[in-house]
Amino acid sequence: MSAKTLPEHDRCDNHRKYRLSCQQLEDLIERSGQQCEICQTPSARTSWGRLHIDHCGPQWAVRGLLCGNCNIQLEDDKAGSPEARNYLANAWWEQRCAAIGVPTTLRPEPPIGSAIRNQFGTIYIRYNDYLWDAPRQNGRNAPTMQWDRLYRSYGPHNLAPFDLRAAFDSDSLEYSVRYALVNGQCYADTRAALGIPQQDMPPRDVWTPRKSLPWLETPEQTVAALRGFVTPEECRRIGELLLEDTRTASQNARDVA
Repeated sequence: MSAKTLPEHDRCDNHRKYRLSCQQLEDLIERSGQQCEICQTPSARTSWGRLHIDHCGPQWAVRGLLCGNCNIQLEDDKAGSPEARNYLANAWWEQRCAAIGVPTTLRPEPPIGSAIRNQFGTIYIRYNDYLWDAPRQNGRNAPTMQWDRLYRSYGPHNLAPFDLRAAFDSDSLEYSVRYALVNGQCYADTRAALGIPQQDMPPRDVWTPRKSLPWLETPEQTVAALRGFVTPEECRRIGELLLEDTRTASQNARDVA
């Protein structure tokens, strides 16, 4: 992050009210050149000695940074100058939508197993037909939400698609699949969801793996994540390895007895 450039940035509650992360505020400041985006008055020379965060409609619909006078004129629907019209045609939040490749309206809900990452770095995974879950991350819990509530809470420009597979290396991927297969509350359904053939699997206490990613706290969250990108062929291969490990462990136990 660049150096903080506005006095009120020492109070992050101000920009968070508009669903802006610290980095997003700094990006806005850089875009504005530290001056009103309509009249070009430098921040230090405005009547308040600072720029205002301008939005329209939802709190997250931030258009840019303005001096107090220009902000009031827009609120009074006085946008007659070419500079004001150009400003309104280049709203910051709409530019962000274009940058991450999403529409400015509520887009169709991604399939189960998909993931998005909001402006604060929280990863939400579509857990089932109704809910998006954000497993515990950075020591904090985020609320489970439906898709339309995510849109209303953060705005489309803050719901960037997230590549879950990039968070797994080959070793952690295998452990995660094993964890889901063995420890799922209904692991027969888990196998079906992941494309594993209906075959006998070991009891849960035979093989207890370490968890690969700390923010996947339950088997169900792991399954939701894996369904987004793990192929049936990968699942079958890992399932076969798991069965082989179980047979080996059982044979060793018999040999010891």
